[in-house]
Amino acid sequence: MRRLMFVALVVLVSLGAQAGPDRDSAWKAFIDWFKTAPVGGNPVAGYAAKLQKDGKSEAEIREAVAVLTGQLAERSDWIGLYYDKVYAGRPPATRSPTASPRGPVRCSPTRSRA
Repeated sequence: MRRLMFVALVVLVSLGAQAGPDRDSAWKAFIDWFKTAPVGGNPVAGYAAKLQKDGKSEAEIREAVAVLTGQLAERSDWIGLYYDKVYAGRPPATRSPTASPRGPVRCSPTRSRA
């Protein structure tokens, strides 16, 4: 019985060690895609559509989405890329007074109270 438990433990540990690089390679593939993906929408859904276009099966896509969903919650290295993409696509704010849709703001002189 102990021998069986030991063998099961060795098998589980070896499977866990093999799962790490697959998760890392899946994450790297997602990040590489995300860097060039269009801004807006759900990035995981966009990546799933890309995988479908690449000919992946529904099971492979579901597995990839499950892995990525977990990694998006665990990792933070994607957040900077996300905000870089969001803010790089916006025009800079103007500070001129004519930026108002009504035109420049004019102040009337105040009356002094005597």
